[in-house]
Amino acid sequence: MRRDVLMVAVLCAALLVPAANASAQTGSSPCTNGNKTALVNAQKILGSIPAYVQAESLLAKEVDGYDAEIAKQKNSLDSAGNAYSDASTMLTASQKTAAMRKLQDQNDALQKHIADLKTKVNQRQAELLQPIQTRVQEVLDGMRAALNCSIIFDVSPGAGAGIASADKSLDLTDRVIDLLKSSDPAAKPPIKPPAPGIKPPGGGGGGGELPAATTPAAP
Repeated sequence: MRRDVLMVAVLCAALLVPAANASAQTGSSPCTNGNKTALVNAQKILGSIPAYVQAESLLAKEVDGYDAEIAKQKNSLDSAGNAYSDASTMLTASQKTAAMRKLQDQNDALQKHIADLKTKVNQRQAELLQPIQTRVQEVLDGMRAALNCSIIFDVSPGAGAGIASADKSLDLTDRVIDLLKSSDPAAKPPIKPPAPGIKPPGGGGGGGELPAATTPAAP
């Protein structure tokens, strides 16, 4: 299945690149007359790629199966907890301790299973969706450069007008970090030790060494 999805993704990418180049060469650029920004609906773009829709549907089915596993295991834990509550007044202290330990082990197993499934979902998402997303990003970056745009904003519903592609030369992050470091006292070199012959504050010995620890006399 993954092989088929990626093959379709390659075909879709092959169709997208000439279309992007043709648009950049013959279509009018929105980044003219001083305007350096453009807009895209990334959600619509991905939804137009059959391979992406197929991969997203496959991933959703797998997640539904994982949710069913977790729900079944959680119901079992809840039933065990209810059974303990009903019988707790009839149990001895040692029996209560053993029952609580068993419930804790069951809960630990549930939490581990949830964590394992989350990892598996992330891996499957990287396998199925990321190759297509990466190819679309390459097309966006290429079109931005061809149309001489500085930034392309993603106006997909719920995206909050995020940035789909941007000219890296506009990124001031490293310059801000350098400025902060230069103005941060904690980032400056430490004060040099006093010159030989000068005692440090507090009347200590020369060179700033601490006096050796003394053993208190026995009473």
